[in-house]
Amino acid sequence: SDCVVFEDSRSGVRAGIAAGVPVVGIRTAMDDEQLRELGCAMSLADWHALDDALLSRWLSGEGWMSLFY
Repeated sequence: SDCVVFEDSRSGVRAGIAAGVPVVGIRTAMDDEQLRELGCAMSLADWHALDDALLSRWLSGEGWMSLFY
């Protein structure tokens, strides 16, 4: 099954990566470069970047990466 972590803290990013789950960083406290250095697969400006249409695509079975392509 698909799983993804959305996180904005260093400890949360590290925990997601340690669990073997792809992490999408939310740029509230760190910028894209910092989040990627921690190991995030990608980052979003804020939670508003996840709109209903994107979430519907993900939940329809297209996988979490479909959120961003």
